[in-house]
Amino acid sequence: MPAFAANNQPPDSPLMTALITWAPVIFLVGLWVFFMRRMGWGSKGGYREYMRISQEKIVQIEQHLADIAHSLKRIADKE
Repeated sequence: MPAFAANNQPPDSPLMTALITWAPVIFLVGLWVFFMRRMGWGSKGGYREYMRISQEKIVQIEQHLADIAHSLKRIADKE
């Protein structure tokens, strides 16, 4: 009587065991690489582009605040 007759399942092959063991790891690494590329690993846009645009907006806001401060100072000096 074969060894697998007691539980009616054939023994797993080493290839299948390795695939089942490593498939989730390979999937997670692939997912991580996908998201890292989307965030700026050599792709156009992503995190670097977001930070560049954010920095430009901050500079513009600072310039507007400086203009407002200058205008308020001129108004205060006139009074």
